[in-house]
Amino acid sequence: SWRDFPTVIQIGTNNYCGYPYCGIYCSYCVPQYYIARKLDDYIEMPMLQIKWIFEQIKDKNVGLCRLFLNGDGGRESRLSEILALGKSINPKLNMDTFTCGVNPINKELLVDERLNGLSFTISAHTPELYLKVHRGNKFKEAIETLEWVLNNKHKEQSIEVHCVVTKDNIDSIKEWWDFFGQYPIMRVLSPLVCNCYAMPSQVLSVGYDSTKADALIAEITGGKRGFMFLCDRIPNNMPCNLWNVLAIEANGAILKCCTFYNWKQLNFGFIQDYIANGKTLKEAWQIRCNDQFNNKLCESCNMKAINWQKKLALGMK
Repeated sequence: SWRDFPTVIQIGTNNYCGYPYCGIYCSYCVPQYYIARKLDDYIEMPMLQIKWIFEQIKDKNVGLCRLFLNGDGGRESRLSEILALGKSINPKLNMDTFTCGVNPINKELLVDERLNGLSFTISAHTPELYLKVHRGNKFKEAIETLEWVLNNKHKEQSIEVHCVVTKDNIDSIKEWWDFFGQYPIMRVLSPLVCNCYAMPSQVLSVGYDSTKADALIAEITGGKRGFMFLCDRIPNNMPCNLWNVLAIEANGAILKCCTFYNWKQLNFGFIQDYIANGKTLKEAWQIRCNDQFNNKLCESCNMKAINWQKKLALGMK
């Protein structure tokens, strides 16, 4: 049950992405929006803090540990070391990461036998559209990396390709779906989600029609997989689709939500302080559960389940 501990842990091992690392600057990326304006800095989480997180989740019912938050797994030079550490503490730990597939430090790291899953974010199906959405002439390189991974991955490794649906590619997602259908992967259409309290997500979504995106995604995938439909697909025991996720930023901030980037205001403290004061990650989770939806971010969010009050009350018992 999520009441006791999160079933998904996201660890931002670094936030290395954007022009300096990948040669792209995705039009919808809030973290890189801040860094480009020198409102945030590039940083990586110290190994001692990563080890502490692994130790904290060792005996918990964590189904997935995602080594990614606002960086790029392909730009994590310590990935093999982190995976080895995670498996040494918990041999059954399921770990994955995300990458844009552009300029990875070492492609071999992306097919490490201890990496259970790898997801690519390639939100375009042509070089021209890629340049508009990802703001970099790197489409060919991203596809080459995807194809290399598919040819070299280990047998048990799952591969996904995600498309973030924005105002720039919304009219081409059917072509995107068909293009990536040629590969043995799972295709994921992820509608852009914004929140008026988590600026600048609201700024980056100007001109984006979420209702149109929902209708197109539902039509293309044959199911209710869009933003407005999320409330219909939420598991019975969760008040929102992300309620079972605990995300930790590269700077140690324990975030109130893994989707909306505003760590300075939306956090439950920093893990370095938890370590120094002898507190546990479970204590942070209990603070999050007890906070429920009583914060400006959740109050203004429309990703909650239709009957979220009932689900929340039942889960908190």
